Amino acid sequence: MMWKQKNLIKSCTAQVDGIVTGCAETVSRHRDEDNRVEYNTTYKTRYAYSVEGVEYTGSVDWQGTTGDPIAVRYDPSNPQRHYVGKINVFWGWWAWFTFLGGFFLIVAIWILIGDILPIVKK
Repeated sequence: MMWKQKNLIKSCTAQVDGIVTGCAETVSRHRDEDNRVEYNTTYKTRYAYSVEGVEYTGSVDWQGTTGDPIAVRYDPSNPQRHYVGKINVFWGWWAWFTFLGGFFLIVAIWILIGDILPIVKK
């Protein structure tokens, strides 16, 4: 996913102003361990943008107001490929380092058990 996002950043070099066409708000509720009611609100903002007279649409998971302008970055060779806001590739790196840390921990335990087992067997 990290590479997909980095490729999206590299290929989406053009920018156009889009417009927010609507925002759907979803409120869900559930009970926590202490039987208290918790509410979660999520938003799905829809927007439209135009490139060379062709209109494209998209959505993003944050709150917007209908009619507001929104900056859309798109790929000039494929205007349907686009993104809005910032793409954070930090989480991709975090996942890799977590995986590597877990891998090295398992290898270290394996080596320690390998070194201890011959002593225990004697």
